[in-house]
Amino acid sequence: MRSRSHAAVGVILNWVSRQNLPPGARLPSARLLAGQLGLGFTTAELACKVLISRGLLKRNGYKLLVGAGTPVHAPVSGEVCVLSYLESFSQIAGRFLSERGVKHRVVELNHVNQPNPAPVLRKVLSEKPAGVILWMPYWIEELESMLAPVKIPMVICSDPAPPNLHQSSVSGDIYRGTKKALQHLFDLGHRHIAHVSCSKTMPLDHELAACYRNVCGQLGLKQAAQAIWQAESAFNEVLRKTMLEQRKRHPEVTALYSHGFAASLARDIFRVPGDLSVVSFLEPVIKTRPPLTHVALRNPDCVPMWACTEIISQLQSLEAGHPKRPPNRAYFDLELIERGSTRVLSSREGFSDPILPIDPISPMGRTGSMGRMAATPWDSWRKTYLYLKKSASRNWRQLDLTKLANHSMTREHGWLGADPLLHFPPGLRSIHGVPFHVIEETLNGGRAVVTFRSPHTHSTEGKELPASAKLLLGGRVKALYFLHGCGWADKPVRFAEYQVHFQSGKAASIPLVPFGPSPSIALKLHGRLKPNLQDWYSLLEHPDFPHAKSVTVVNPADPEAYDRYLYTLEWINPQPKEEVTHIEVRVDPEAGPTLALIAVTALA
Repeated sequence: MRSRSHAAVGVILNWVSRQNLPPGARLPSARLLAGQLGLGFTTAELACKVLISRGLLKRNGYKLLVGAGTPVHAPVSGEVCVLSYLESFSQIAGRFLSERGVKHRVVELNHVNQPNPAPVLRKVLSEKPAGVILWMPYWIEELESMLAPVKIPMVICSDPAPPNLHQSSVSGDIYRGTKKALQHLFDLGHRHIAHVSCSKTMPLDHELAACYRNVCGQLGLKQAAQAIWQAESAFNEVLRKTMLEQRKRHPEVTALYSHGFAASLARDIFRVPGDLSVVSFLEPVIKTRPPLTHVALRNPDCVPMWACTEIISQLQSLEAGHPKRPPNRAYFDLELIERGSTRVLSSREGFSDPILPIDPISPMGRTGSMGRMAATPWDSWRKTYLYLKKSASRNWRQLDLTKLANHSMTREHGWLGADPLLHFPPGLRSIHGVPFHVIEETLNGGRAVVTFRSPHTHSTEGKELPASAKLLLGGRVKALYFLHGCGWADKPVRFAEYQVHFQSGKAASIPLVPFGPSPSIALKLHGRLKPNLQDWYSLLEHPDFPHAKSVTVVNPADPEAYDRYLYTLEWINPQPKEEVTHIEVRVDPEAGPTLALIAVTALA
């Protein structure tokens, strides 16, 4: 069966042919091309990469051009080794590397003969390949210490990969998948839900259980949050015994949510969906009748393709003489795929009309903006800070960032990555009760944002991006308000700070810590780190914090088609009578996340 990207290759080729474009002619961007041809952006981007490898397309900077038909040379010189327990993953990765001329070999792993990949992986690493891609169905703890000293570029594909891993990793977004699964059951009228877990022996189940509790809390299902049927191991007989015993104790339960093999076993034990509705995390390997409703990647090709693209990028960087890059983290959104294993509860069985949460409570006890967005996306702009509600002063001063601005806001590869920030008009904008001045980039040489250096953003227009900046102030202030965004925030880490310098020589520090993609990790670190920011990516949770609020940016014509997230940050001056000379922005270029500063306003 051909992948979507392979079908898209033909669609794009046919379109170019119909246009009768000569070599060197400029094409629309991959995003615009996807829209014109009815393709997904990721699919179109991957198809363009295949055509570039064949010489049929080429890039000049960010411009996409018609090529002369001469295949490009192999992007890297070394051999990549692919280790995988999944045959389809090996096939897609092998085909992807072959199309790009990358020398590689595939090592098929078997659950019976190699339940732990460590011995095979150790042997492969001893052969000194240029790079390694490892796919495994779930993480094995002992690999972490084994991989810590490894210098060979690697990409780990596993659910979930530990956040402090030194290698790049890709996995499904467990939290978002769990949220979709439980919301589906909730909408069908189920309130008595249970989760089958083997968290004592499986790291994946530990993360799954944490996300399950979290989402139950958001939906107001306090009883379901406690209903975790804990099995001592993942052996069939142990799971079977656990589910039968728990079912006798809790006959009120009407739905189960679990990983694939426990969900498959539940289908054999109980009458599904007559007695129990069942939703599986990831599609079960063992096929059942009826097929199980599950959350999974709609297009599984994206994981091996991302892994191959990442390993090639790492090797190209090393071969160019650059230092080893910090690890990348990718989390793909999981979709709910409905089959025949769930049903609507009748009124006799306790069905109640679903009450959808408008403002779900985030994992750290703060109100989030995601539930409100679809109905009124601009509500997030109107949430005035409490300090401003109480303050009579409205003596505002907008700091001038025009000379510091170094990136476009609206062009591709502008502010934080490949995607532009659209539908955010320049001028004076009132957000959270604060008037911010957003730079008009057409009047400022195409620059509207101050982007700082990180492992992902190094330079612009041939100049290295700054790791610090000085914003002159001069005067007394009661409070400062920052409008900013961040990208590549794959974990809660202190990556930047705003230093407020007083005339006396003293300084106050405002650390910036992103919430990250995993609520359970953020929850663990909450005592030591206090998040006040979140990645702009629309599929993540964007909670509000005590002195920081999310800003939803949408397409007014179609709010559900485009959404990005910025944040405002409030700092209340503990010494309002002392003059502030300047603000210094400092980032750690090696920490990982990228900071983009859009505006700063002072309340005098």
